Amino acid sequence: MEKVFFLGDIYDYQENPDDSKLLSIDKNKRGIKMTIKFSVDSEDHKRSHEALKNFFVRASP
Repeated sequence: MEKVFFLGDIYDYQENPDDSKLLSIDKNKRGIKMTIKFSVDSEDHKRSHEALKNFFVRASP
């Protein structure tokens, strides 16, 4: 599995057969286990983007 630098942490990177991408980390710098899916489906992408944005807005100090 490849490793990539994302948002200040090193994540595991995986490409799936449906062309989606998966980033995961057991514990990021904030101590949170994260799994992020990047999809080629535009509706799935919109939902994922909104969820990620909401997470970081709520988690910001």
